[in-house]
Amino acid sequence: MRAEAEVRAREEKGGRLLGSAMDAIIELDDRLQITRVNPAAEKTFSCRADNMINQSFSRFVGSEDMARLETLIAELDGRPEGQQSLWIPRGLTARCPGGESFPAEATLSRFELHRKKFTTLILRNVHDRVEAEEKIQSLTVETELLREELQALHPNGTLVGESQALQQVLRDISQVAATNTTVLILGETGTGKELVARAIHAASRRHERPLVVVNCAAIPATLIESEFFGHESGAFTGATKK
Repeated sequence: MRAEAEVRAREEKGGRLLGSAMDAIIELDDRLQITRVNPAAEKTFSCRADNMINQSFSRFVGSEDMARLETLIAELDGRPEGQQSLWIPRGLTARCPGGESFPAEATLSRFELHRKKFTTLILRNVHDRVEAEEKIQSLTVETELLREELQALHPNGTLVGESQALQQVLRDISQVAATNTTVLILGETGTGKELVARAIHAASRRHERPLVVVNCAAIPATLIESEFFGHESGAFTGATKK
């Protein structure tokens, strides 16, 4: 009696585990007919369990994927016990009885019960994720095209103008950007010195590296050297770290 109670308890626990899983879990016999499904499988395929059980799994995937499953199952049968599971490469294209298809990630495993071989297939509908990835890819391509168009319209970045003075500045930027030297930019506040610095950086060989902008006016003159190059502990009041 105790042994039977333990068996029932294990079966109940296993049933709860299947019932609480978010992924579709489908059990297949050696003929690839469905012998058991969990509630998530019913939801994933929009089909009740009693309409799935005893049906060939070919109802729920295309012929190519069905052939792939048969090949992978044969591969698993050739593996030693304890290694009869795998992630299905590229997943599957599953389909509901109503005809709607969806991409699915899937794992496959084999087990033996009462001298009979069974296959467990775990599926996850990744339609929304695939759609989002395709949208991201499309937006990335679109962004790159817009960036190229903007660059063609304004090769000097944010510096836009037709005056002779600005055209001379743009020529100077092109000239100094090709050199490896220090550049001093002079101008009143608000005239765009930082824009010129950014344009030089963008046209230089260092354009793929970060441009570090420092507001020197916010740093006391006596501390500029220590702020940029460091200091010894105790070199001045408050200098507690190197």
